[in-house]
Amino acid sequence: MAGLVLLGSSHPDQFARTPEGQALYRQTTRVGAVIPSLTRLGIVRLSRYLPAHPDLPAQQRAEVSAYNAATQQVTTSVQEFRSSPETSAQAGSTRSIGAKPLAVVSAGTQAADWLRMQDELAALSPNGLHRVVEGATHASLLFTESDALVSSATMRQIVDAVRTGRPLPG
Repeated sequence: MAGLVLLGSSHPDQFARTPEGQALYRQTTRVGAVIPSLTRLGIVRLSRYLPAHPDLPAQQRAEVSAYNAATQQVTTSVQEFRSSPETSAQAGSTRSIGAKPLAVVSAGTQAADWLRMQDELAALSPNGLHRVVEGATHASLLFTESDALVSSATMRQIVDAVRTGRPLPG
């Protein structure tokens, strides 16, 4: 790894540190117990439980909607979530990535506790930065043009830092 961008990133303690995170984990675990069966019955597709972002072009929106309603994708996502305690413990054991360029891009609509956790991720490198996109949501960092421009500019900044060997601007 030469550099790293964490875009709308998770945090190893996101389900343990706050009451909201603990509640979200319990709720998602309950939903995860039944949603694969609902998907096999076609209920997820009919309910549009996992809709594609409305700012996507029509063809991509249809492709994402079809993908999100596929039994295999839903089952895999549930399995991934169930492994969260193990993967979070593994990720949480990382204390540093050295001086490699690291950028954390966060949606500004997040709670203060969440943004502090994102600061912790940026601190994994002395050459790290945390960019908060005010007014952005998790999805808008990818799908809304103005927010996605910040995301892509940050990625270019990391690539430039890797290529030139210069540190990220403070």
